[in-house]
Formats: sequence, C-alpha cells, structure tokens
Amino acid sequence: MAEPPGFCYILHETDSSPFCIEQCSSNILPCKSPVYIQLSEVWKSEAMRRTSCLVKVFYIHMKESTNMLYVTDYSLKTLQSYSIIQVSNACDFPAKLSSLTERAILILRDVFLSQGELHADEYTSISLPGDMLQIDSSMNREISRLQQVAIDVTDIHKGVTENDLCIIKGHISEVDEDSAYSWEACVHCGSDQLQGDSSQGITKCLTCKKTMEEPSTKMKMEVIVTCEKSDIQAKVDLLQMTIENLLPADEMDEEGYELSSVLSKKIGPLKCVVLSSNSDTFILKEIDLLK
Repeated sequence: MAEPPGFCYILHETDSSPFCIEQCSSNILPCKSPVYIQLSEVWKSEAMRRTSCLVKVFYIHMKESTNMLYVTDYSLKTLQSYSIIQVSNACDFPAKLSSLTERAILILRDVFLSQGELHADEYTSISLPGDMLQIDSSMNREISRLQQVAIDVTDIHKGVTENDLCIIKGHISEVDEDSAYSWEACVHCGSDQLQGDSSQGITKCLTCKKTMEEPSTKMKMEVIVTCEKSDIQAKVDLLQMTIENLLPADEMDEEGYELSSVLSKKIGPLKCVVLSSNSDTFILKEIDLLK
C-alpha cells in the first residue's frame, strides 16, 4: 500500500458557502507512489516539471536567501560528479539537516525541475530514510548502493563558476591584512557578546547567559593563493584550522602575529566553494565536506 500524502486540507464553513461531508460510495484509488529519477537525467531534461530523486548529500551551503544541497548518486560519472539543489526559505527544511556532520541519504519528493536545475520549494518534501513510515526492499537496495558512492571534487580551473566546488593547492603570494583578525567567542554558543568578571576570573556570555573560565579565540584570514600547476590566482577565505596550521606558534606577541610569516608558504589541497568568478578573478571559501 502506498504511503499517505504528508499534507491535509483544513475545511472551514462560512455563511455564504456552507458545506456538508458525505461518505463516498465508490472506492478511492490509492496514492500513486513517486517515480525516482537519476541525477544524470536532470541534466538532459529541459522540461519544467516536478520529480523525485534519491540522493547522497555531502555538503550543505547555508546562505541567507537559500540553502544549497550538494548531492550525488551513482549515475554521475562526468567531470562534475554532483548536482546542486537550491532550497528556498519556503521549503520545510528539516532542522536535523542543519546539524549534519556525516554524509546522508535524502529522499526528495516533488522537487521542481527547470532547465536542468533542481529547486526545492514549499511543495517539496525532504526526508531522511529514518523519517519514512516504511521503506520497500527496492528502495533499501538503492540506499545501500548510494552509500558506496564516492565524491570527486576537481582542481580549480578557469571554467569554474559561482557555487562550484573545487580544490586549490599552491603557495601564499599575498595576505589581505584588512581581513586578518581574531576575536574572543563563547565556548558554548560562539557569540562574541562577552563580559569579563576580573574578581571571579570568569567570563559571561550575554547571549546564552552561560559562564566560562576562558573564551575561545576565533580567527579570520584571507590569502591570495597562486596555484602550482597553472597561472591561476585565487583569494581564499580560510578555515580556522588552516589558519592555525599556517601561523608559527612561537612567534605570537602582544599585538598578534606578523602576517609576513605566512608568505610563500605552501598550502593545500583545500576544498573550496566558489563565491564569485569573473574573468581571471576567483574568490573562494574553504569548506569542510560532510564526513
């Protein structure tokens, strides 16, 4: 038997349009099960329609206007081995997806397909297999097959565009001094709204109201990386772990680090998302893919 649809109608009677509910005398046809397509079929289609697919998510790019799911399946064997699903704010985005740390299988129903692109909107259902009431044997086989799919991110090249994923490796030719700074943050929630109490030797977070003996130190740095195997240069917003590995631990003074100490250092390979691409100018953000 097909799973019932995940919505309901709320009927409201008014004086101008009264209604009554009567039992239907004929048999009602069961809800039709969705037909799942492979991602390789998405790129070939120019029609506007709704479809469903079973995918493996390996990165979620959180943005103000929309979230972006980077997904793959076993049908993608081309140079770009993933697809991007744009998730609008109107979509019922499961809260547990925002805190994912591992790659997961997603069941997408009624995704809007337009000109080879997938969009999740208010009519789209995004589920994890564990959220389903029941999963038949054929879907279980598909899920097992998807779990074995590997992710292949290619090196940066001049054809990359905004939102593409790429790998960059090279040496640091320049540091953007205006973007290099550090600040103290709450160890519990990450807020920078802190208040110190010197008498008790503790720090209080004004956001979550919790206290700590010592706040954490957050760092930001953007560098220009010149690639090893090409003449491409890109500005990269680095993750904190990469910054910490670059900075010499024994050279910090009261005013911080001497930024020139990272010049000419080798860096990478770094997995990045392209924030913007214009002619020979590339701006990247280093990312962590889901494990």
